[in-house]
Amino acid sequence: MFEAQTNYEKPESRRVVARYEALFRILPRVDLQRAVLFTEYMNEHAHEPLYLRTAGAFSHVLSHLTPVIFDNELLVGSLSRHLVGAQVYPELDVSQPHYLTKTLSHVFKEGHTGISGAKVSVDTLVSKQDRQCIEKAARFWAENTSRASRGKHCPSTGLNPDHRMDTAYQSILAQLPKEWLVIDYPLILRQGADSVIEHIREFIDSSLCETRPENLELSEYLNGIMHILQGIICFAQNYAQEAQRLALLCPDSNRKKELIEIARICRKVPGKTPDTFREALQSFWFVHICMCLESPLMNAPPGRFDQYMNPYFENDLLCGCLRSDEALELLELMRIKCQQITTISRDENGTYLYRPVSQYITLAGSDKAGNPSDTMLSKFMLQARITTRTEQPVLAVRWREDLSDFFKHKVIDCIKTTRWCPDIYNDHLGTILHSGNPRISSTHTQDWFVCADNADSFEALTEISHHIFSTHHAKIFDILLNCADFSSKEQSPDGATFDKSGLQNMLSRYYTLIFPAAPTQDTQPGDALLDSRNAGIVHPCLLPLHILYTGRFNPDMHIPANYSNLYRISALSLIYLAKAFTALSSLLSKEALFTVTEIQDAIQTDFEGTETLRQKLLVETTLCCHHPLFEKTLIDLFDIWSLSAHKWHEPILDRRSPSQRFTLVRGAASTETQSQFQA
Repeated sequence: MFEAQTNYEKPESRRVVARYEALFRILPRVDLQRAVLFTEYMNEHAHEPLYLRTAGAFSHVLSHLTPVIFDNELLVGSLSRHLVGAQVYPELDVSQPHYLTKTLSHVFKEGHTGISGAKVSVDTLVSKQDRQCIEKAARFWAENTSRASRGKHCPSTGLNPDHRMDTAYQSILAQLPKEWLVIDYPLILRQGADSVIEHIREFIDSSLCETRPENLELSEYLNGIMHILQGIICFAQNYAQEAQRLALLCPDSNRKKELIEIARICRKVPGKTPDTFREALQSFWFVHICMCLESPLMNAPPGRFDQYMNPYFENDLLCGCLRSDEALELLELMRIKCQQITTISRDENGTYLYRPVSQYITLAGSDKAGNPSDTMLSKFMLQARITTRTEQPVLAVRWREDLSDFFKHKVIDCIKTTRWCPDIYNDHLGTILHSGNPRISSTHTQDWFVCADNADSFEALTEISHHIFSTHHAKIFDILLNCADFSSKEQSPDGATFDKSGLQNMLSRYYTLIFPAAPTQDTQPGDALLDSRNAGIVHPCLLPLHILYTGRFNPDMHIPANYSNLYRISALSLIYLAKAFTALSSLLSKEALFTVTEIQDAIQTDFEGTETLRQKLLVETTLCCHHPLFEKTLIDLFDIWSLSAHKWHEPILDRRSPSQRFTLVRGAASTETQSQFQA
């Protein structure tokens, strides 16, 4: 389908190339328009109930943000007026009081090297006009931050006020939505925002006529939702007007037609239901960008994008309304838009740095009936990742053994050709883990659970093997040499013996080594890592990146344990195993440079006196990703891993109580949240 492209690993669309190059050529900027608008409303509506006041402020922001349509855009709606810009959220103090004033003075230290290598000052990143506009807002939020408000409303606990305030603040942060939050994007696609607003009005009129306190609270909540939905519609209408304005001024006839079509789509969605894939994509995008404008901490992933968007996508392709190259171009442009969603965060030196907001798209997996659900859109999403190598959105694949062969090969293709390869999750095990909540049926779990983890799996393909070779790859090579048959005369066309049962035996032995190092209730993170090293294994996801790159291990150093995705962690090992198997096959079967005995002896002596062999293995392990055997081996390993999920992982899960399993999956949860789950 895609191999016919002139350049398989690069976008063919000039539009995409221009957008991509512009994205990484421009220095990031701070945009204070949201902060000014939000503060303006909050200051003028002090008499309103807090929830309605906040919802009204956000709706005011959406209705009055300046719409900007950049050159070559087909998908519109941006976080900032700048091509790469981060908004400021004064109501969320995040990590310090007086958020705005500190942002203004510490966004970037003088002389910081920007994207293009130029020296950047604060004046370059925050305009003088913005500084003048924000001074009044800064004074307002110095005494009205959400942190200070929570401190005033905290019940007396015998603690000093500052401690109570910090406790309340941390509690709120612990309950903020994380990457596994599931947003109901399909609701707007199915009904349209106008219809949702009408349903809310009808519900308020029919159910909340009584003036009881609980009804008053619910009424405020529902009215707040209506305010925000109306703000999203207004946000889209502003872009429709801007596109129409630009079309009147545009001298290029082709671009004029594009702008007129953009205006038509923005007038229609998200208020009404979409009829085409492009309309559905624009409707989704307006909701998504508004979620990110609400809070930089949302990290709200598009979720199972390939499931709820595929009906529009497949219908347009099959009826001829959308060509495959046009479809791929839209998805490539969406990747670039996702990369533009940035926020500012403080490093350990107090310097504020830009970073893209994490956005995870989950591909394939199971449907409600438990059947494999890789779609036509799933494959196009992987291809867009190959051709447009932005960090965001991160693709997360729910792997199962009965996915289509084309999809499996496309996943491996993505792993081989991109730096940030997709995260691979075990669909069967993931369903078990996410079914820890007794209030959710397994059928719904199969349908909704999304994959999201801040750790990326690209390190499995990077140049780190020479740092940890003697403890990690040597152990893998040793297992392979004892489990796989490299002496058989029945060789594959690639010149290597391929024995699936041998791979399964090898994988089973590898997990036997990994499991003793997995954490128990009483295991400290450092102990688990030290046990792993003593066992001859350095697992890529159990160590911070700086340890991998330096090769140094300090068992006394505190390392936060994140075992929340054991079903993804395992996938990284499989990439290493496939690389090692392919490298050995190349050396032993094709080139016949060394014998099995020679390699085994070298491993036992830690390659003492056999530097040539060691270097040859390192080179082969690094270069083997494009060998046909690597792809075939890795697919078979993923399939074995999927089929054997229960056998190899249930002992690990059984060591934890139900509440711990819930925390394992859901991430950091407050004590109150865990108590509610146990109840």
